[in-house]
Amino acid sequence: MKSNTTLLNILLLSLFLSSCNKPDGKLSGVATYYFNENYGDKPDVGAKIYIVNSDSVKVNFIEDFGRAKSSMGLIESQEHLKSSLNSIIETYTISLNKPYYTKKEKDEKRKAIEEYQTQLAGIDIDTSYAQKYQDIGDSAFLQIIDLQNKSKIFIADGAGTYSTNLRPNKYFVLIQSNHRNGNTLADYKGQIYFQSVTIESEKETTANAKFSID
Repeated sequence: MKSNTTLLNILLLSLFLSSCNKPDGKLSGVATYYFNENYGDKPDVGAKIYIVNSDSVKVNFIEDFGRAKSSMGLIESQEHLKSSLNSIIETYTISLNKPYYTKKEKDEKRKAIEEYQTQLAGIDIDTSYAQKYQDIGDSAFLQIIDLQNKSKIFIADGAGTYSTNLRPNKYFVLIQSNHRNGNTLADYKGQIYFQSVTIESEKETTANAKFSID
């Protein structure tokens, strides 16, 4: 009986050591940022990539941060539309006093003004999301600092790429842009992208970041 137990322990130890000695996997990716309409995206040269074992940090803000950021994007687009409509209404209103427009043209502009005013009245901007986004950004800042302090750091090269070999495990990847800044305490030094990855032996996993104008 004792002999069987010893053999079982040896087998379990052998399996454990075998799993520990698995060849590394690879993590790679590319970071880009939107430049303009003519050039599109460019390599985010100098972007920082932080990689940390997912068990060593607490990260509980990602989903809320993403939802709040999406809400802020909606608010910004609504504010832009509101501003554009006000500008058009003002321009059309001024044109009504111009003598070179015909009565028909002025009637068409009055009708357009009414339609734009109706559209303007239907824009309901919930600014509470802005405060929520700010609060989450402040909270995220401290967690990001903690993550960065515990991470391996890599810098995106001239093509915006990075790669490294890692032991098979679960990791958390944070990529911080070198060319596009955010508007909260968490990302004012550079927009941030998060991704959880599982590295498998002798396999390549990718984590790419594409930053836009915030």
